[in-house]
Amino acid sequence: MTGEKLRFHPSVVLENVVQVAAIIALMFISSIQMMRVEIVMGVLAVLAIAALLLFLRWRRTTVQFNENEIVLERNTVFKMKKSIPYSKIALINVDRGVINRIFGTSKLKVNVNSSKNAMVPEAVMVFKKELADRIKDDLSQHMHSSEPVEYIDEISALQIGPWDVMMHGLFSQSTVQIVSGVFLLGLSVFELYGDVNGGGGFVPLLMFLVVNVLPTIMSMVHYANFKVYRVNDTIYLQHGLVGKYRTSFKSSRINAVRVRSTLASRLFGMSYVEAEVVGLSSDKNSKRPVLCLLKKDAIIEAAMRELVPEFIYERRAMKQPETARYPIAVKAAIVSSLIVLLCVYQTYLMNGFAKEMSLSGLELTLVQNIFTIIGSLLVVATVLWAIWSYRIKEISLGEELFTFVNGVMDRSVTTMSYDKVQIVRVEKGPIARRYGLAIGSVSLLSSIGGGNVISGYFPEEQLDRVHKIVMERMTNGKYDYHKNES
Repeated sequence: MTGEKLRFHPSVVLENVVQVAAIIALMFISSIQMMRVEIVMGVLAVLAIAALLLFLRWRRTTVQFNENEIVLERNTVFKMKKSIPYSKIALINVDRGVINRIFGTSKLKVNVNSSKNAMVPEAVMVFKKELADRIKDDLSQHMHSSEPVEYIDEISALQIGPWDVMMHGLFSQSTVQIVSGVFLLGLSVFELYGDVNGGGGFVPLLMFLVVNVLPTIMSMVHYANFKVYRVNDTIYLQHGLVGKYRTSFKSSRINAVRVRSTLASRLFGMSYVEAEVVGLSSDKNSKRPVLCLLKKDAIIEAAMRELVPEFIYERRAMKQPETARYPIAVKAAIVSSLIVLLCVYQTYLMNGFAKEMSLSGLELTLVQNIFTIIGSLLVVATVLWAIWSYRIKEISLGEELFTFVNGVMDRSVTTMSYDKVQIVRVEKGPIARRYGLAIGSVSLLSSIGGGNVISGYFPEEQLDRVHKIVMERMTNGKYDYHKNES
């Protein structure tokens, strides 16, 4: 295989044509003009031209695996030659969509460890499954300088079954998403019940299906057959019912580990784990790789000890000081004032609208005061947010790791390594500055490019310690350069 020029499997032409057809269909999906004969013939002509151009592009595109690099070359009107040194490759993901499974092919997605291409793979190559597996093993040897480890379907660090997949699909949705879904479903039922003509309630019902039901089903399909395990310092992850997703990465590539829980999942004492691994956003259905689906908190702790023991340490949580109440209260007051002003204005407009309608009794009262009710609920929610924001946020500073705890309804516990930190910013507004407080913002490479993890209000000297520890580790020799190798 070394030095030989290869072409991708011709099924890539069909896959690209299908994508073009889907885009055209979306452009005309809401237009009755699509049914006209001349429009249909024009669309077919466009698809035929696109298929021809895509075929020529496939025909003139080759990939060559040399001794030290991958060379992609396209000899069309717009020529392209791209060289990817094996030493720069961070991850090789294997993705098998519907078309791949029909033709018995696999899609190799090559990422380098940088924020520039974190959202888009540096190279996407499609070959027959047997050839793709052989290429991946060869590339892994170049990357890791060791014998490749096969994926073993029978073993898994976690026992994830259909029930876990279903629970994750239902309760990993954000609280805002769940509340919106409940509101839309209730509105649909109310309109269906009150509509004697039988046409009301369809729009909110459709929105409920799009906002809640469809994402839940997609999540269940995406995470079906979930398996994760670790061999030596490499983590293997695979899942998927229709489109098979499979990847592996070294633990040194993990920039942060985040334990997440939604309001609904905490009612069951459950959370899930995701990681920041640059290059793994090629899993297009989720921005970050999930290492463990929703499980009881005790199981989550055991899973982290087995999968990412590098991110386990004895945490000493530091809560926000009492003086943090003041800048939080000022924020809440500003937001509440804006809500009140907006609702007063909307109530004034609604009163004028109600006079033009032939309403009376409860209906008239409801229409006239609907924004007053909504505004009151939002103000109460803002006050509750301020109270819980003060109580929940915390930081922990260890010798090699540190943790930020954030979130009111949807909580995240993010543990980071000092050696992964790129930039530390300490910001303080006029109210916080008066009490010697500040907000810390830590920048590090993430699965979606550059990411920031923001703290609550803490004494400025405590937040400055993060930057000081990073610099001390670089000067006293404790800084591990291997954790930031390309």
